[in-house]
Amino acid sequence: MEDDWTSEQLDILERLKMGDASTLLEFLIGGGELCADLKNHVLTQVRDRGYQIKFEPETPQRGRKPSRSQNLFEDLELLHMKDALVEKYGMLAGESEHRIAQKMNTNFDYVTKKIRRAKGLIKFLSKNGNEYIAPTHDDIVEKYPQLFNDI
Repeated sequence: MEDDWTSEQLDILERLKMGDASTLLEFLIGGGELCADLKNHVLTQVRDRGYQIKFEPETPQRGRKPSRSQNLFEDLELLHMKDALVEKYGMLAGESEHRIAQKMNTNFDYVTKKIRRAKGLIKFLSKNGNEYIAPTHDDIVEKYPQLFNDI
């Protein structure tokens, strides 16, 4: 039986050539046995061509995908920039957020959300007994001269 092709296995082969592995998975999960030729074909495709098995979500994601470059460390740095502008240069909080948004070529809402997220992280850390040591304002000024040069 292992060398005989069935109509179901021929259908599986056709679907595989179109890039659809769902019929193969259903067949294997149902306890079906593949004939030797089909088994070799599948193994060759997987090994030689580097195919990946993906499961696509039924409902597509809405909105933008989160960027890999945006992380909590960047949020914390934005908070430190704001603190340096407020404490060292005497700017108002809103003024400093607008300046950061302008100098970083982004929008005001992005900056405020990131700063709020960083504040939440610091609150969470302190609430759970961890200590966060912020860099000095001079370190932030040195790291981002484009923000502080013309003050």
